[in-house]
Amino acid sequence: MQCIFCETSVVQNSIEHIVPESLGNKSYILQIGAICRSCNNSFSKFEEKALGKSMLGFERARLGIVTKKGRPAKASSNGIKFEGDSKFEKNRVTVYGINDKNTESINEDGSFNVKIQDFDKSEMSTCKLLLKIGLESLYNSQRKIYKKYDFSELKNHLTSKTAKDWPLLTPKILPSNFISIPRFNDRYNLNKIKCELKLLEVNPQTILFHFQYSVVSYIVNLVDRNIVWTKEFLEKDELANLYPERLKKI
Repeated sequence: MQCIFCETSVVQNSIEHIVPESLGNKSYILQIGAICRSCNNSFSKFEEKALGKSMLGFERARLGIVTKKGRPAKASSNGIKFEGDSKFEKNRVTVYGINDKNTESINEDGSFNVKIQDFDKSEMSTCKLLLKIGLESLYNSQRKIYKKYDFSELKNHLTSKTAKDWPLLTPKILPSNFISIPRFNDRYNLNKIKCELKLLEVNPQTILFHFQYSVVSYIVNLVDRNIVWTKEFLEKDELANLYPERLKKI
């Protein structure tokens, strides 16, 4: 078999969890031989940053995810560090680094809100993780769609042949016409960890992939790095954000 990313022959490879095991996925796995060890090792670098320095990391801690070493999940964002409950109880997180700059709405009982930014210089690592998950899930669960479109630009981006910005949207409102990529048991098992993978075919240049993990929501275009598709979302969803933020000026 050939690696679905670099298209070299797969001599050795290890088990590849389509949705990171660090998010609680145990069963949605890429078939043996679909990705080479080199790509798998390379991708782990941006996966680690995406899960450790974004809202994905906070949700891992809040949901009581157990790490491979049997410890509570940890992450950080812009000087704030958070750690899951020692007994892995959900909705219990220890937060470090709280100060006047990242708190608001202090109430009479002493409670307050802590502001956590979506990313800590990790938006492009998160985008790469989403592109990887999107392509792997199509290959695994929607092979006809996988063969239908040209994903060369995505593959070149992930294998470091290109380094230009790739738009990432954080929506609050999702149109109803997205369809689930995983089927049957795969979809059921992912739902148990509060994860959904959905797709919307707009045209040959716009294949939108939606990744939902608990309250964290992202959309990327799997075939092209254009930002045309983002305009409609931004107009209808006032809370949506486009990353990297410099793309807003285009």
